[in-house]
Amino acid sequence: MWTQKSFSYLNSRCWICTFLLTLQGSFCFVHVSYEEDRSIIHKDGYNFERYALSMLLIYAVGFVLGSARNKIIINRCMARIVPLFEKQFAQLGWEVAKTNKKLLQKESQNVYMFYSTGRRFCKGCLCVFHLKPRQDLLSSFFNLFFPDVNHDFMSIDIPMNEADMDSFLFSIVRQNQLNSLCHIMTDLATYPRQVPLEFLPKTLCCLTDWDELVDKLMPSSFKQTIRKCEPSFELMHLSDQNRISYLSLNDVPKKALRFRFRIPPVERLDSEMIPLLKMVFEMIDLVGKLHLPEDANSKILRQSKSKMEQRRRANREGRRRNKSNAI
Repeated sequence: MWTQKSFSYLNSRCWICTFLLTLQGSFCFVHVSYEEDRSIIHKDGYNFERYALSMLLIYAVGFVLGSARNKIIINRCMARIVPLFEKQFAQLGWEVAKTNKKLLQKESQNVYMFYSTGRRFCKGCLCVFHLKPRQDLLSSFFNLFFPDVNHDFMSIDIPMNEADMDSFLFSIVRQNQLNSLCHIMTDLATYPRQVPLEFLPKTLCCLTDWDELVDKLMPSSFKQTIRKCEPSFELMHLSDQNRISYLSLNDVPKKALRFRFRIPPVERLDSEMIPLLKMVFEMIDLVGKLHLPEDANSKILRQSKSKMEQRRRANREGRRRNKSNAI
């Protein structure tokens, strides 16, 4: 029976064979190009075509094996997480799921989307699986030598109801990804400040615009889950100034929760992925039930307006400098 390990083995061997055939074909092509004997040229004249066809065949086999391996990974992951979502949401899948009974929407050979709706405090939940492009020749060849550079990811976007979430920002991100995330999530670069937390591993950092949120949003069970599942934890971003689109480019919910996890190997799905997903569902209820004091709300709003005004001034000054430099 074909397993993920079998597909991984065959896929890696395909890329090794491709490399060896390419190397041998290049040597043969150079040899024939400099050969003066017309008979030898005529005899070996189709070597380049043979190696090109061999490479195309191996590429096609690698494409099929890589796509099949991604399908095995996503199916095993869905088999673990669907029972959790069935308990949390009234409807799973897209509208077309009523006719073809498919929960997943396939965007490409390595990108899948899973939608669910029908829960209190939020409008829905969109899970996007970004798997390694195992069907791609160059990417798979790169991953063969650098397996720790790329990973399989699962991102979860949850737009909250406007009335069920107060105004605040709270994030836990990887320390080495903070600068890159600030360019994507402008609210992360504008409003919060970094807060040192003893329970966080050194690879993670916390940012918030109100220090007391740590005690309200981080119960002991969440702290244990983050410490235990740190290899799979990437991002937790709770914001009332969201700038990331949801189901379409024009659909940008102002208040939203965003999570991003690495998809662990099959043997660690139950020990890492399931606790993280349970934390996500509990966080929805925690944020929906959280009501900040009036003084905290007014303080956060004043700080947000002040920082927004500072950012606008900085942008105007930057544009003026650019115009003056252009002149």
